[in-house]
Amino acid sequence: MRLEKRFLRILASILLIIPGNCMSGQVRIWEEMITLPTYEPKAADRNPMFYVPDAYQGAMRVIYPYPLMDNLSTVRSEKEYRAVYLENEYIKLCILPDIGGRLLYATNKTD
Repeated sequence: MRLEKRFLRILASILLIIPGNCMSGQVRIWEEMITLPTYEPKAADRNPMFYVPDAYQGAMRVIYPYPLMDNLSTVRSEKEYRAVYLENEYIKLCILPDIGGRLLYATNKTD
């Protein structure tokens, strides 16, 4: 929980910096639950994969010692996630901390 509060403080400071010193509005931070369609990953392969012969721009894809989790289920389910919203008069961000702090969307409010 302490890490999440620190994360929110950092994001709030970013929102304060983005528009510069000309900002006259307030920064809002709140948390809500959001329902998203989700395809859960299947169980990882028990056998370790040492090397995958894929090369992208000369980089080798070495996976070991981590399990290869590239199979998703075909069953779609609705799952609830926590969504943290950060908003000022210029931008609105939606971040999902339950899946690694991913940015779900960013809305430019000036256009």
